[in-house]
Amino acid sequence: MTKYLLPISIFILSIALFFCGYQLNAYSKIKTKSNITLSNNNKGLLTTKQAAAYLNMTVDELNKMIEEQDLERLQNTVFQTYMFIPYISINNQNYFNQKQLDEWINYNSTTWKYIDTN
Repeated sequence: MTKYLLPISIFILSIALFFCGYQLNAYSKIKTKSNITLSNNNKGLLTTKQAAAYLNMTVDELNKMIEEQDLERLQNTVFQTYMFIPYISINNQNYFNQKQLDEWINYNSTTWKYIDTN
């Protein structure tokens, strides 16, 4: 029995190494795809369509929220920086900074307020 112990151990080890190599290869392909997706979004500014997708909303929902928040912003003279969704308007097109959107999400996820998009 001890005569076959070394070949069996080598065989099991080789199968384990092969399986681990396969898993690492599959993981690196998934990671590469996610890096490509992230690098496309790191252009600096997101369009309204990209921002809506990033926020998991429709473009209409995002535009409605911006309109409502703009009306509320006009009524208030003092407000927190990330109380309203941050954007800039260039040639009547709204653009969003992804890092500022993340800050807006963080701020609004800790203030527990309800935003109606319907």
